[in-house]
Amino acid sequence: MIVTDETVAQALPLTPDASVRQDVTFTEADVDSFGRVSGDRASLHFDERYAIAQGFSGRIVHGLLLGARFSRLMGMFLPGENSVIQTLSLRYRRPVRVGTRLTMAVELDRFSESVGAVMLKLSATADGQVVLDGTAQCVLCRPHGTGPATT
Repeated sequence: MIVTDETVAQALPLTPDASVRQDVTFTEADVDSFGRVSGDRASLHFDERYAIAQGFSGRIVHGLLLGARFSRLMGMFLPGENSVIQTLSLRYRRPVRVGTRLTMAVELDRFSESVGAVMLKLSATADGQVVLDGTAQCVLCRPHGTGPATT
């Protein structure tokens, strides 16, 4: 399924081919906001000349801001709002310049119905090149009164 910021949340069926994708462009305003929230004001993210002097093509997006977009895809679509992220592992392959258009993807890797765990593959690509990949495990919430939820 391909989504936009306007797509209404809907948990996808946990079938072997389940996936969700979204094209995302991180703007200067996004980076500025993340810097205020996180407190990370490193010059590579905020000073164009400094970033270029360090060998980058311009300001780069915070790695955790990139990762934060996966939260939306997992929490709203796969596995959906009836889940909680238990583990998250991200590998940053290339820096992402502010203004770069990315395709963020979450794909079902495995679903263990017996323990209510969903294993996911994560990736972000720009111009066909992987800039970020990783994995996540989410646990499905159990309705109140049906036993303890896993943490």
